[in-house]
Amino acid sequence: MAQLARGRMRRKLVELERALHGRLEEYHRFLLGMQMSRIEAIKADLGELDKRLRTKLAPYSQQMHLLKQIPGMDWVIAATIIAEIGVDMTAFASAAHLAS
Repeated sequence: MAQLARGRMRRKLVELERALHGRLEEYHRFLLGMQMSRIEAIKADLGELDKRLRTKLAPYSQQMHLLKQIPGMDWVIAATIIAEIGVDMTAFASAAHLAS
């Protein structure tokens, strides 16, 4: 198992092999179980947030599509831009006014 390590972890093969032979006590299992439960709850929350954001952004699908054409722009950044400045650019007298 330790042989699967990559990158900086390759330098720690001895420690990894030793860790694989260690004992996992009941309280370790308890703490790991708590951490795994938290991770699963966070994943579920993120899924709900993602669903809600996509529903709220549905009316702006054309603007989202256009923003995502910009190199390096993903849907989170596009959504943030829409949330922060909106889609009505007539609210800004000029590009400089928008950027200020």
